[in-house]
Amino acid sequence: PYTASGVLASACGADKEVSKLLYAKAGIPIAPGLALEVGDEVDIDHIVEVCGERCFVKPAVNGSSYGISLVHEPSELPSAIAKAFEYGDKVLVEKCIEGTEITVGVYGEDDVRALPIVEIRKPEDCEFYDLDVKYVDPTDIHRIPAQISPENYARAQELACAAHRALGCLGISRSDFIVSEDGPVILETNTIPGMTDTSLYPDEIRHTDDMTFPQVCDSLIRMGLRRAGVAC
Repeated sequence: PYTASGVLASACGADKEVSKLLYAKAGIPIAPGLALEVGDEVDIDHIVEVCGERCFVKPAVNGSSYGISLVHEPSELPSAIAKAFEYGDKVLVEKCIEGTEITVGVYGEDDVRALPIVEIRKPEDCEFYDLDVKYVDPTDIHRIPAQISPENYARAQELACAAHRALGCLGISRSDFIVSEDGPVILETNTIPGMTDTSLYPDEIRHTDDMTFPQVCDSLIRMGLRRAGVAC
């Protein structure tokens, strides 16, 4: 498995093109897509051939859905690409995978474990989990446990742990998936997931039988101190 320091793991996770390469090497299903850099010729026909007419355009290195667009037809691609380039020098275009959106937290040091899966339910007037939805009352959009088949539930937890290891994450991570007809497809991994009242990771911890949020925070601090060579 790929191992690295926490800093390198976060750098790999932050660059969606790099993380997809590592996912693919680890056998984790990914959405068809391609990357564009500043100055590249934009071949709309080729993009549609690879990603389909309905696709997502996003900055390759960014978070919280800044600069992301859901494209419904090829004519929308130029403006969506231009918008994404406002947030960085590299843009990722990916096929829109239809299905149930979920997120899977991972916790641990040597033996990592997957947390209860959250199903993300979007408001009816929202096409995808955008910046506005991410900070609303979690009771409105988080459903735990996720309403997916037992097979897909187990597979998503397995893949989240595999993504954690593939990026070289330490302590915690949280990977997002779309559960399609063919099973879970990974979107991205957050190597430093949010820890606020509306964040997903703490919500998952609250639904475990053997951990509390303060215990996890204390454990993460102790992990960091041990890696730094500090007795605790």
